Amino acid sequence: MKISRGLYILISIAVILIVLYVSNPIPYIDLNKITFIGPAILYVTMLAIAIDMAIASFFKYIGLDIVSSGSLEIVEGSDKSLEFVIKPPRATGILIVKKIYLYSDTGLKISRWRFSREDQRLEVYVSGYPGKHLIEGFELEFETPLSILRIVYKYILAKPVEVKVVPTESRHMFNVEAVVPYLPIVEGRSSRRKGVGSEVISVREFTPHDDYKKIHWKATAKIGKFMVKEYEHRMYRNAFLVISIHYFFYLGDPPPLVFLFKIVIDIVKTLTSRGMRVSLGVITEEDIKIVEFIDRFRVHEVYRVLSDVKWPRDLSATVIRYTSSNRVLRWFIQTVTKDVCRDPCIAILAVDPLDDLDINAVAIVSNFLRSRKHSVKILLTTPSTLRFMYSARVGMENLSEVMGEIARIRRILARFGFGEVYLPTVYLKTGS
Repeated sequence: MKISRGLYILISIAVILIVLYVSNPIPYIDLNKITFIGPAILYVTMLAIAIDMAIASFFKYIGLDIVSSGSLEIVEGSDKSLEFVIKPPRATGILIVKKIYLYSDTGLKISRWRFSREDQRLEVYVSGYPGKHLIEGFELEFETPLSILRIVYKYILAKPVEVKVVPTESRHMFNVEAVVPYLPIVEGRSSRRKGVGSEVISVREFTPHDDYKKIHWKATAKIGKFMVKEYEHRMYRNAFLVISIHYFFYLGDPPPLVFLFKIVIDIVKTLTSRGMRVSLGVITEEDIKIVEFIDRFRVHEVYRVLSDVKWPRDLSATVIRYTSSNRVLRWFIQTVTKDVCRDPCIAILAVDPLDDLDINAVAIVSNFLRSRKHSVKILLTTPSTLRFMYSARVGMENLSEVMGEIARIRRILARFGFGEVYLPTVYLKTGS
């Protein structure tokens, strides 16, 4: 039970008028004619408190019955409602619903709510960030009819409601071709195509995303500008995309997880539109998911898997101090690629190595994949950098995080060298 602000205001006014009545600080004005209002307000307030307290005693009989199903599916950016019936039937005549709080993770929130006295229904609309959320209950704040007292009612669901938020794409933001070049010619089986192989086919002008190792120095000296070699292309029919999601992707507003999902959707849709089949692996702190052989007719599987990524309930400092998603990356890739990539394929690793142990694990995985003739693309998905680049909502309090990520990126680049690791700036389209 809480006291409303209106009660404090009434009592304050009454006390001021009583003080004026007793002290009479202005001798030329007879306050006895007007200061009777103070005691009157005080008496009325005490009577209102007594009435509201008597009404509040009936709140122990108040209850809620959920009408909605045990699960909801929402598209990112929209909301859906959970319906409740307030009982007993006559309770709606004395209830004033002021606030509603949600017992869930930080990725889900109440967008609006509506209370109908006619059918005693309370509709609570929820929206959130992509992924799977669990609603464990609600906290409702009621106000008594005279607005003197507020009663807090905690309602814990017998069975948590599962809410899946399906991510949306944002193809105009990302430059997938910068990460996986030569996509227009991936489809097909010709052995004489420009790409990465052993035989030089032609020479062309240098572009910002080319490897310096491919520079044709004789042609560069002759023409006067950087030229690179075009090799015979090794054809890849399949791709394997793995994303590692640790706790830091759920922090911030908006959380970096939102942009990571959009990058994943864009990569999968781009590859499948070129005729490739994509296997998707998702590693989180609590679960591992994999979908094999997504083609352009099964792109919906990407949305299904991403909407099933569970949000953690607790994101306190003690919980996020240690992350395990990067620790199982090495085992996961070495185990799964034997089945999903029996032939050479494009292996795309969207990772954020947090320490030297993670960096070593990614290096071992990269060497393992290259030894089996796979083309490896390492996408750095540092959370604060993603949020800064795509939303520009990073304050001074996040400056230390961004600087820490820059230091980690330097260590990663020093370990892998140029041309093997792609920074977040590479797959953001300029002018978007």
